[in-house]
Amino acid sequence: MKAAIGECRAIVTAEEHSIVGGLGSAVLEALRDEPKPAEFVGINDVFGCSAHCYEDVLNFYGLTREHVTEAIRKMAAK
Repeated sequence: MKAAIGECRAIVTAEEHSIVGGLGSAVLEALRDEPKPAEFVGINDVFGCSAHCYEDVLNFYGLTREHVTEAIRKMAAK
């Protein structure tokens, strides 16, 4: 994983899962000797929801392309 991260200045993870104990946590744990700023795009610790279409669920949880892009821009600005 460290080789994949290389000289990156920051990390953005995106997952259809809770950010608590999710992919972002695992990535930062693996990089604990060389920490980097990180932004997690995923489901916050909230009660679930359902919707007529899958895109509505993704939008509700902030898992859209726009949300990922916003997280990347936030990290790039640092």
